[in-house]
Amino acid sequence: MPDSFELTGFLKTGRGIEPFLARISAPKPSTDSLDYSCTVHAPAVARRDKEIFGATADKARQLALQFLRSLLEGKNLVDKGGKKVDIDRLG
Repeated sequence: MPDSFELTGFLKTGRGIEPFLARISAPKPSTDSLDYSCTVHAPAVARRDKEIFGATADKARQLALQFLRSLLEGKNLVDKGGKKVDIDRLG
């Protein structure tokens, strides 16, 4: 499983087409527990970055991807060729 994840494309909205970028950081150990966390950065669909925690590094990454999918649910995200991005296949 790769350490970090990045997704680029274009978000089709009522205002037109906007560039889209989302990043999930590599899992890192939490400072105040035995958990791991990933930071989800997706400014086009979330006002601020979100820290997602999991019991293991793999679980934190899996939950961060699930959170990103939930942010994109119902959105029209396309790649640079105009093809719809299948958010169920992210990661």
